[in-house]
Amino acid sequence: MEQNPTTENQETAEPVVHEVDSSYTKRDIKLSHGKSHKGLIIGIIVAVLLVCGGLAAWFCFWYNNPDQVAYEAVNQLIKAENVGFEGGFSFFNPDEDSELEMILVSFDSASSSLPNSTSGKIQFIFDPEKVEGEPRVLIEVKNIIMHDGVIYLQLAGLMDSINSLEIDEDTRASLGVYIDTIEVIDNEWWRISIPDLLAEAELPEAQTSAFGDVYQCIVQAANSDVSGEVAEIYKQNQFVKVQPSKWLAPDDSDSFDELTAGYKAYELTVDKEKLANFVNRMPETKVAEDFFACYSQAVYDAGYTNDKKSLSASDFAEITAEDIEWPDAEDMRIYLEISRFGHQLRSAHVYTYDDGEYVAGGVVLFKYDTVVVSAPESYRPITDLFTELSGMFNQMFQVESEGI
Repeated sequence: MEQNPTTENQETAEPVVHEVDSSYTKRDIKLSHGKSHKGLIIGIIVAVLLVCGGLAAWFCFWYNNPDQVAYEAVNQLIKAENVGFEGGFSFFNPDEDSELEMILVSFDSASSSLPNSTSGKIQFIFDPEKVEGEPRVLIEVKNIIMHDGVIYLQLAGLMDSINSLEIDEDTRASLGVYIDTIEVIDNEWWRISIPDLLAEAELPEAQTSAFGDVYQCIVQAANSDVSGEVAEIYKQNQFVKVQPSKWLAPDDSDSFDELTAGYKAYELTVDKEKLANFVNRMPETKVAEDFFACYSQAVYDAGYTNDKKSLSASDFAEITAEDIEWPDAEDMRIYLEISRFGHQLRSAHVYTYDDGEYVAGGVVLFKYDTVVVSAPESYRPITDLFTELSGMFNQMFQVESEGI
C-alpha cells in the first residue's frame, strides 16, 4: 500500500530560533546609523503642504466657487426626495392716514409631491389710535391633496375676525345672509372630489366623461416624478446666480437674520436668458408629453376633436428674456443661506422696496425631511355646502321678492 508522502515518513524538523544578540542589533534590523533624516522630514512637510494647498485651492477656486455653489444648491433642491417649506412675509402700508398698518402672512407646505398639505395665515394689523375696539382679523386656510386628487379644504377664523370688528346691529342685519354663509363655512373641513361634483352637476354624458378623464390626466401628472429631467434641463440652463454676501440682507439694512453656524450668505440674481430657455424646455419633458397624450385622448374619446394629438409641446409659444419681468435690485433683493459643505439651501430672505423705501420682506425656510400626510378624520362633502348655500340664497331671494 502506497503511503501518503504528506502524512508519513516525515522527519520532524525542529524550528530554527534566531536569537537577537544586542551586539548584532544594528545588523539585524538594518538601521543606517549616523545618517541625517532631515531630507525625509522636509519631504514629508513639502508633501503635506502640497496636499493641503491643493485642497485649499480646490475648496476656494472650484468647490466654493459661486457658480458651483449655486448649481449644487438648486440641483439638490430639485432632486431631493422631499422638499417642504415654511416662512412668512410682512407687508407695510405706506399710507400713514390708513387704519391698516401692515399685513402678516405665514405659510407651511409639507411635501413637494402628493399627498401634500399646505396651510397659510393672513393677519391684518390696525393702528389702535385710528380704529375702535380691538379688531383682530386672523384667517387661516388649510389644504390637503391626496394621491387620488381628492382635496380637503378648511377656512378658519372667519367668524372670530368678524366678531372682533364690533359691527353695529344695523350693518350686521344688512349682511345677514353673507354672515350666515361664512358661519356655515368657518372651521369645517370640506372634501372636494371632482368626480362627485361632476355627478352632482348632471352634465351631458360626453362632458362628464371628458372633464373626469382630463382631471385624471392632471392627477397622473401630479403623481409623476419629473425631478431627473428637470435637473438635467437646469444643468444646461443654470439661471440662478449668486455672489457672496456678508449678511442675509443689504449692507444698509437696519435688521437682518443671523446666519446659522456652518452656512454662508449669498445674494441671488437671475440670468433671464437661461431662465427663458429653461421654461421653454419644460413642455418637452416626458411628464408633459404624457399629459398631452392623455388630454388629447380624453377629448378625442368625448368627441370634442378628431385629432388624437390635439395638444402638444408645439402649442406653447416660446418666451424670450425680454418676456421675463424680474425685479431690478432697486425693487427687490434676495439672499440665500447655503451650507459651506454640501451646499444645501436652507433659507431665502426677500427684501422689497418702493421708491427706495422698504415696504415688504420675508423669509422661506426649506425642509428636507419626509412627512406623512393623511386626510382629516372629520369632514363634510362640498356638495353639502352647495345644498345649504342654495337653500339660504333661495330663501333670501324669496323674501326680497315678497317685499317688492
